[in-house]
Amino acid sequence: MKWINFVIWGASLTILISAQSEAEIYKWVDENGKVHFTDSRTNIPIRSKVETRSELISTTTNKEKSNPLGITNHIPTLSGESLQGEKRIEKHGSSKVNSRQKEILEKMEKDIIEFRKKLKEYEAQYKTIKQKSIETSQEAFNDLDYSDQHREDRHSLQRKAYWLGEELAVAKSNYFDMKEKLKYKEYQLEEFRRSLE
Repeated sequence: MKWINFVIWGASLTILISAQSEAEIYKWVDENGKVHFTDSRTNIPIRSKVETRSELISTTTNKEKSNPLGITNHIPTLSGESLQGEKRIEKHGSSKVNSRQKEILEKMEKDIIEFRKKLKEYEAQYKTIKQKSIETSQEAFNDLDYSDQHREDRHSLQRKAYWLGEELAVAKSNYFDMKEKLKYKEYQLEEFRRSLE
C-alpha cells in the first residue's frame, strides 16, 4: 500500500513539473509619457496605457541558453495612444529619457545581483541539508543491531531523517523557485535592453 501511494505521488509530481505555464510582461506609459515595465498587473496605475505581452512557456523542452524561457524576439507594436505617448517623450529631450532608462536598467541589474546572492544562499542551504539527510538516513537504516535495547536510538534517527527530509523538500523548493525567478529577471533585463536599442 505504501508503494502505491509513493507511485501516485511521484506521478502527480511529474505531471505538475511538466505542466506549461504562462508569463506576461506589461509595458505601460504613465501620464507624463514615461515607459515602465512590470510583471504584475497590480503594479500598473488605472489610467495608464498598457501593452501586454503573453507567451506560453513550456517547461518540458530545453531551449537555447540565450533564450531560456523560449520567448521569440518579436515585440508587439504599441497602440495608437501609447505611440503618441512615446512621441511626447522624444519631444521632451533624450537626456531625460536616457537618465530614467539608465535608472531602470541599474535597478534591474541590482535586482539580478541580489537574486544571484539569494540563489547561492539557497543552494548552499539545500546542499547542506541534503548531505545531513543522506548521512542520517544511512546511519538510521544501516544500523544492523535490531535488538530491543537499540530500538529507541533507531526510532530517534528515523524521526531525525524524516524531519531532515521535510527540511530538504522546503530547501529544494526555495532553491528551484529562486532559480526560476532569476531566469525571469534576466529575461526582463534582456528585453528591456532590446527595447533601448
